[in-house]
Amino acid sequence: MNACVVDASVAVKWYVSERNSIRAIKLLTAKDIKKIVPELLFAECANAVNKKSGAGDISDEEGRKVIESLLQSPFVVHSSKDLIAMAFEIATLINQSVYDCIYLALALASACPLITADERFYRAVSRTHFAGAVILL
Repeated sequence: MNACVVDASVAVKWYVSERNSIRAIKLLTAKDIKKIVPELLFAECANAVNKKSGAGDISDEEGRKVIESLLQSPFVVHSSKDLIAMAFEIATLINQSVYDCIYLALALASACPLITADERFYRAVSRTHFAGAVILL
């Protein structure tokens, strides 16, 4: 694999210690793998970090550092706007959120796998003809 799409469930693990963070960090530090993301990833990660801060899992200052690091990450960023129509079609086919399907649409358009830590989404997709496009972290 020389490229992959990563979703917010993986990206947050790069900066906040969670289950499977070590696997996520290995992916981040793999220099031979290009990480492709939709611009939506930044808002989703910021929202997740905000929730962790609000719950007291991390401090506000740690949250700010996570956001700074995220913004400096070595991603190839694609416009979510360009993916919306395809994501909508996929979402209606597999009964999943358009947000999650933006990542899947990008993976399909980029001809590389989507790596997710979202087990619910992975299970849902694994029952469809898109199953081969998604890898669980």
